[in-house]
Amino acid sequence: MEAAAELGARHVISSAWTTDRSDRNFLVDCFGQLCDLAKPLGLTVDLEFPSFSRLTNLQEAADVVRAANRENAGILVDTLYIHFSHVALDELSALPRNWFHLAHLCDGPKEVPTAREDLIHVVRDACLYVGEGAIDMPPFWIGCRRFPTR
Repeated sequence: MEAAAELGARHVISSAWTTDRSDRNFLVDCFGQLCDLAKPLGLTVDLEFPSFSRLTNLQEAADVVRAANRENAGILVDTLYIHFSHVALDELSALPRNWFHLAHLCDGPKEVPTAREDLIHVVRDACLYVGEGAIDMPPFWIGCRRFPTR
């Protein structure tokens, strides 16, 4: 993280890759520690919620960020994960604005795969440029205007 900060990075993307559903406190503690390491370097830590990871939706990611209670903690807005977990824009708008530092804009298939392997395939091998897939982007763009820009 020190090298990244020296190069001008401002954000760290974090994930939770355990399948143990009983590990919430461990997850919160590790995320909080990561935020603590990043803070002196001026970095935010933005938690993603891939549908095939331990955090499968926005609510679970928000729970971890809220419980960690660090001022540099946030949530990565990824249009593919938003689409996969059927996040409504009002759900994003209901969360603190200071949790949103960056967005990953990509496109994908209209139908959300149901098998874990198929979700992983889309993310790793079949992710598309915005406008090349079937994700309904206009509502997302409108929703983005509600969030602060830098």
